[in-house]
Amino acid sequence: MSVLAASLSLRTRLLLACVLVQVMMLALLIVNGISIMDAKLAERTRIHLEEEKQLLSAALVMPLASGQYQALSEILGRVRRDDGIVYLVVLDRGGKVVASAGRDGAALIKKLPPPPEPSHVEHLRQTRECACDE
Repeated sequence: MSVLAASLSLRTRLLLACVLVQVMMLALLIVNGISIMDAKLAERTRIHLEEEKQLLSAALVMPLASGQYQALSEILGRVRRDDGIVYLVVLDRGGKVVASAGRDGAALIKKLPPPPEPSHVEHLRQTRECACDE
């Protein structure tokens, strides 16, 4: 290999070195671009999911408050898609399945951890405990 390098002119060696540096820089730029696109795609997905959660929450609030569980099931059925949201499950405060769409809701709930309490419920509980202590 050193015989080949020694036989090349200085101009050829410098040209090969420049090409090698440019290929390495191009590879670094491609890797960096892919990581930036991946981060932006993850952010867009998160924003889209938050928007869907808000819209679904607004659509479910009235049927849930009035106890119209058939209407809940219909809404969930319209929202669910195989290429999007695969299954939806609505639970009451006791953890009982009220409506579901996509898969067997009762079987899925047994595998899930209990849902977290809303922050305002925890805040009210802490406020009551503080008021009772005084």
